[in-house]
Amino acid sequence: MKLLLISDIHSNIEALEAVLAAESDADAIYCAGDLVDYGPFPREVIALIRDRNIPCVRGNHDVRVVDFARNRGEWEGLPPEQHHWVHQNANALASDEISFLAGLPESIEFSSDGHDYHMRHHGAEGYELIQLLPQFEAHWSGGSSPDLDPGRTARLIVGHTHIQAVHYLASDRLWLNPGSVSYRPTRQDMDMSRDAEYMTVVDGEIRFHRLAYDRTRTRMYTNSLTLAPSEKQVGYRIIGTDG
Repeated sequence: MKLLLISDIHSNIEALEAVLAAESDADAIYCAGDLVDYGPFPREVIALIRDRNIPCVRGNHDVRVVDFARNRGEWEGLPPEQHHWVHQNANALASDEISFLAGLPESIEFSSDGHDYHMRHHGAEGYELIQLLPQFEAHWSGGSSPDLDPGRTARLIVGHTHIQAVHYLASDRLWLNPGSVSYRPTRQDMDMSRDAEYMTVVDGEIRFHRLAYDRTRTRMYTNSLTLAPSEKQVGYRIIGTDG
């Protein structure tokens, strides 16, 4: 069995398409949230996720875009040069796409190759890591996960930090983060790679991946947008250019 684990797409359709093409033999695909915001193609990302029927949990940026779309009157009068990515994404999405984001579950549970999985977007508070077994077990019991079985490995999938990692808390208790399909965060200043990051799990074995992809569409569309300067710089950092 081959699982493809992705997270933090952030409206980057070119990266998502490249990953799905590279791992076209995956038996199942799961997404740990943040489909939208901080990228120019939210509609295309949502359409592909829906077309492929990829199970996905709700990320904090998904919630943010929904909130801005549903409270449009609070910011509609802003001039374009003060717009953030959240405004651009909220403007781009139709009501059914907003409803799709709002309806994403907080957690998803599944089993594969003798391992039980619980997937959610956040791990610990903020960007902290899950360091202790009680933290792990609190997340596990927060969904519909099966009881922790000493005969099976319990694997918690989280996103949010954009940093690939596998962290063992016990021989049969671990959490993993597939990294971001889209970009490295500014706080990760030692690694500003623009490659797409993701993981596969093949017959239970966790594998790390980085993938270079064509960013031409993203570059051209980002250059055409009018956004607040700080927000435009985020876009340029994603696509690997200074504008």
